[in-house]
Amino acid sequence: MKKLLWLLLLSVLPAQAQQLVVPEKSKISFVYRQMNVPAEGVFGKFQATARFDPVAPNAAQASLVISPASIDTSSDEGNEIAVGQDWFDAKRYPEVRFVATRVAPAGTGRYALWGNLTVKGRTRPVSAYFTAKREGSDGWRLDGSVPLKRLDFALGEGDWKDTATLANTVEVKFSMLLTGQP
Repeated sequence: MKKLLWLLLLSVLPAQAQQLVVPEKSKISFVYRQMNVPAEGVFGKFQATARFDPVAPNAAQASLVISPASIDTSSDEGNEIAVGQDWFDAKRYPEVRFVATRVAPAGTGRYALWGNLTVKGRTRPVSAYFTAKREGSDGWRLDGSVPLKRLDFALGEGDWKDTATLANTVEVKFSMLLTGQP
């Protein structure tokens, strides 16, 4: 019965609702500066849903849930610090959430994105630009970045608040593969 209801739901939804984010071909990473030296990391575990049609970008929808416990800073010590109370406090806040509120064209193959990001119980509006390129016969590659002020989300409390040691600006990069005809 559940399968029949699922098939019925899919048949009445617009085709764009059937797009899937392919996690194994998608990536969420970040770039920051510590003691003025650039460093980067990735989040290994996330779930995303999206609907995107370049012909109707205003109808786009996206949501993302990241597991901060999946952070990889290329250092075991860095990973342990990042999931701790002064940073993501991953035990108390096991999810970082983003929900898009608006998408608009910003040039050929380029789009502006606005939404709300929730980290450690703090929700703030964020904006980004991304590009959309055809990939395969039914896929879209969405690549972009979101500049964040880490202290707006209480990322780096205590001694880590010092922005001379660790810059306040962090660039979160995303590369998402969507499949399915919009």
